[in-house]
Amino acid sequence: MLNIGGGTLSEEFAQIAMFGAAEYHTLETPDCPTAATYRGSVNDMNMIPDARYDWLVSTAMLEHLPDPWGAAREMLRITKPGGYIYVAAPFSQIVHFEPRYRDFWRFTPMGLATLFPGTHVIEVEAWGDNPAKPNGYAVILQRSDTDDALPYAPVVSHWLEFPNEQPWMIFQDESDTAFDWPIYRLRIEPMALAHQLHNVRNDYGLRAKLPVLYDDVASAYKHQYAIRIGTLGVRGGTSFYDRAETQSG
Repeated sequence: MLNIGGGTLSEEFAQIAMFGAAEYHTLETPDCPTAATYRGSVNDMNMIPDARYDWLVSTAMLEHLPDPWGAAREMLRITKPGGYIYVAAPFSQIVHFEPRYRDFWRFTPMGLATLFPGTHVIEVEAWGDNPAKPNGYAVILQRSDTDDALPYAPVVSHWLEFPNEQPWMIFQDESDTAFDWPIYRLRIEPMALAHQLHNVRNDYGLRAKLPVLYDDVASAYKHQYAIRIGTLGVRGGTSFYDRAETQSG
C-alpha cells in the first residue's frame, strides 16, 4: 500500500497498523516534517516502477494540486492491474488555503471517477450531514487492464453522517476528542439521490407555493434511502466501529 500525502496524521493515527498491509509506504513533499518512504511530487513519481502497488490511498490531497489529472495518471501507472485506489476529496468543505497547500478544486463522485479512466467504481462514500450535499466524497476504484473510459456505475454507496464542521475536532487534544458517526448503506447512489431530492423539493414547493430547503427534504426522506449499518466513533484518541444489531446481509 502507498499512502500519498498522509502527512503527520499518517503517524498520529498509526495508519501502518490501521491498514495492516504487508508493506506500507508513504509519499510526502520534501518539506513535510514527517518521515516518508518517498519524497517528491505525486505528479512525477519516477522513483516508483509501473504496477508497483496493490492499493493507493489519497485523502484530502487532490484539491491542493494545480494538475489533478496528471496526478491521477501517475497514480494509475503505479497501481497493479486489478489493484485499488481509494481517493477522498472535499465537496462542500470550507476553503482551506494556506501558503504551502493551496486550494483549487471540489469533486463529485463522477468527477473523481473521470480522473481515473480504465477503472471500475467499486464504492462511493458520502461524508457529512447530507449525502447529497456532503462535506466530501470518497470512491474506491479498481484498475482494469485497459485505459478505456468505463461507465460510472458504483456497486455500493455509504454515508457517514456528521455535522460538516465536526471533522475539525480531530485536531483537538486526544483526551477531549469524542464523537459518534452513524454509518448508512444508501439505497440510491449519491448523485442520483441528489437529483431525486431536488425533484421532490421542486414538486412540493410548486404545490405548496412555499420555499422548501433542500436539507429539510433530505432529512425528511432519510428513512427511505438510508439503512443504518453501524457507528464509527472516537473516544480519547482511539477509534472504534460498532456494527448495528439490526443490520442484515
